[in-house]
Amino acid sequence: MSSPAIPALLAASEPAFSFEFFPPKDDAAEAALWDAIRRLEPLAPAFVSVTYGAGGSTRDRTVRVTERIAHDTTLRPMAHLTCVGSSEDELRSVIGAYAAGGVRDILALRGDPPGGLGTPWTAHPEGLDHAEDLVRLVRSLGDFTVGVAAFPDKHPEAASVEADADVLVRKFDAGAQFAVTQFVFDVASYARLRDLVAARGHTEPIVPGLMPVTSFKQVARMAQLSGTPLPRGVVDRLAPLEGDPRALRSEGVAIATELGAALLAQGAPGLHFYTMNRSIATLQVYRNLVGGRAGAAPLGAGEAGPWRGGAVLAVRRVVEAFEAGDWATVAAACRPDVEVDFPVPGKRVSGVQAMLDAAPRTVARRRVERMVYDGGRQVVAWLSADEGGARVHDTLFITFDRAGLIESIVALRAHP
Repeated sequence: MSSPAIPALLAASEPAFSFEFFPPKDDAAEAALWDAIRRLEPLAPAFVSVTYGAGGSTRDRTVRVTERIAHDTTLRPMAHLTCVGSSEDELRSVIGAYAAGGVRDILALRGDPPGGLGTPWTAHPEGLDHAEDLVRLVRSLGDFTVGVAAFPDKHPEAASVEADADVLVRKFDAGAQFAVTQFVFDVASYARLRDLVAARGHTEPIVPGLMPVTSFKQVARMAQLSGTPLPRGVVDRLAPLEGDPRALRSEGVAIATELGAALLAQGAPGLHFYTMNRSIATLQVYRNLVGGRAGAAPLGAGEAGPWRGGAVLAVRRVVEAFEAGDWATVAAACRPDVEVDFPVPGKRVSGVQAMLDAAPRTVARRRVERMVYDGGRQVVAWLSADEGGARVHDTLFITFDRAGLIESIVALRAHP
């Protein structure tokens, strides 16, 4: 059962959250990246994106990380692709590599000038000159979902915000289906860009970027390079804390939470987190926002937590049946075509009878440590048990259809 496309997720009534990572430069950075990915995976984001380095310098690592996310996690990867330093034939080759690796979502970017920001843009002599050209190329090569970049405070090369809105409209006209913005620190600038685009006849989703700040010097430099001004109020709150990392992160989380809530209140279809390959601050902001939305409360121990809209069985009852190996009770709550991933014996099956046939006959009694309803159509449950003298942890992702029946169960196993 395929999941909805990114534009459909962005059009849903509940906000869609997504996370951005960049390719690691060495083994230590790679370990940190995958630690962040695994910690954020249980939040079931709409997608995660993997960036290109300056000048396309990380192209091979971007492809490798994106393919691994597609194969080794439950996440939907969206690959960045730029025009920088590549001929059209080379771009076709990269797009083909993404397709072969199971990646069908691409963020099409022109990219920064080969000589660095502030230098004139020079296209590859056999390449493409604009992001809209890359959008057309990607769309011509298969059934890809294509997103593009947007700049609420205008691109550094744009003459005006209005001119930059015209550029974004041309990307949509070329076939882009949604946009993700540079990180936002001014809600009004996001709303202005959205309204300018709407006035030009386009209503494609524009997702604001959100960066939980953990280093003031880092974000100040990034803001300078990208042309995104830091509001005086943000500077005044963060600059005095640069020598106290814990206090700075706490204030950065508070600012990002305030911005995220205000952007969602403005009607943003979701939030795209610039994680900087770290998870803690992003997790804190996410939990602040999800816990503050109506219908998105944690499910505490002993609560029935019935699915809104009339679930057949209470969520907790289903989870307890799964942990106890009571497959008949689980089956009673499922759609006939339910899809289930079992961590043991490690297989994916479709259909209730196939689930019953594949289910393990003996199950160690697990304890429900925590359950969270994400505010959409998914519950995440964390379970633990002692098996064979070892402590094991399962994470359950239970997704429901609109009628309240389970349409998929994904169980992931992790050993400490």
